[in-house]
Amino acid sequence: MLLLDIEKQIKPLSLPEKHQLIRDVQRMVEEETLHQLVRSDVVYDIDTPNVTDNENELISVNLAFQQLRKEHPSAF
Repeated sequence: MLLLDIEKQIKPLSLPEKHQLIRDVQRMVEEETLHQLVRSDVVYDIDTPNVTDNENELISVNLAFQQLRKEHPSAF
């Protein structure tokens, strides 16, 4: 389809419909890009935070988190 044909099809749409169309096209492009970047025959490692049952570490993490909340309240 030529760009002029697309323009003719889009012109009668309302502004909310045009915005939705843009979001839909962005999503489709992102999904297609992701499919091109990620191969289905490869296992990818995903880093996750360490989980611990060490009470001292949990207390330290909690205190650090509380301090961050005090220093940067708008981030939470």
